[in-house]
Amino acid sequence: MQLKTINGKLTLGSAYKLFVVSWFIGWTSIFVIIGGIALLATLVSGQATINGEVVEGAGPVAAQLLPMLALLPVIIIFHAFMFSGLLLLGLVIYRIWRPVQVTDYQPAVKNEVPTNTATVD
Repeated sequence: MQLKTINGKLTLGSAYKLFVVSWFIGWTSIFVIIGGIALLATLVSGQATINGEVVEGAGPVAAQLLPMLALLPVIIIFHAFMFSGLLLLGLVIYRIWRPVQVTDYQPAVKNEVPTNTATVD
């Protein structure tokens, strides 16, 4: 991902892109883990209550859960764009009082040889 800066300031488009991607990755990982555990538990038990009706058997349970599993990526994408927009609005309001500066940071390298070596007699 390439983020753009203008005069050392992060552009709002770059901040929005950063928010969307990080929100999407974070929520997808959580939903995959929790959803996988719930799906596995439901399929192993072979019984689920869906819309107030008890459904039994692994096949019918999987068929009833399919619409929910198909909509899960859509929900995550809509959340990513909507809440990233809200985060960006907060960043715009914050920038009114305090500028957000981006600096190029180079950490010190361990075991670096000093450049100014003076000899002492």
